[in-house]
Amino acid sequence: ADAAARITLERFLFLRAHLPPERLEELLESIQRRPNSRLVREVAWSPTSAAGSPDRMRNPAVMARDWQRPVPGGMPRPGQVLDVRKEDSVDTPANRFLKFALTEFRDLCREVVERHPDALTLAHEARELAACLDAVLARPFFRQPGPLTRLPLDNPTLQRRDGYREILRAWLLAQAAAALAWDQDEDAYHGPTRNVATLYEYWVFL
Repeated sequence: ADAAARITLERFLFLRAHLPPERLEELLESIQRRPNSRLVREVAWSPTSAAGSPDRMRNPAVMARDWQRPVPGGMPRPGQVLDVRKEDSVDTPANRFLKFALTEFRDLCREVVERHPDALTLAHEARELAACLDAVLARPFFRQPGPLTRLPLDNPTLQRRDGYREILRAWLLAQAAAALAWDQDEDAYHGPTRNVATLYEYWVFL
């Protein structure tokens, strides 16, 4: 239990150093100004009068049905047509990872509060960051991305685009912190007197 609590603390300290609440807000604003998206094509049968897409004219034999003649001897008209709608969606691998990483960060903050209730400064920092992450994840932007099915670490957007790149880096640092050997130097990371200079050296090394 002590080892698990220590790993949780180490991961949080790296996360908190790399992604304080004010920095997180800046990154999310940058992402939402230029989000990664993809064009989604939806096709559904609609009444001819309500259809907005002209695509049915390309192949009316396939994209139209329920043909009727409004007047005897007149031209037949379809009652329904396949309406093709295209819109941008932010349900992309990069945004799925973003939602996954931020959710993991939020859960890590809550775990710090549970495992280290007596470390008042750390608990306060963890609650502050958790509240910020809750507010971020409640934004409409995160309603579209689905669950992450694979880690897209080779994704160009995650590797290069502003905002995404920093979130990926923070996640990788938090993962690496769990495997880092601290040489029993507890004063470097534990309690209110932790050695910031030593923590920074660890961070730069990673």
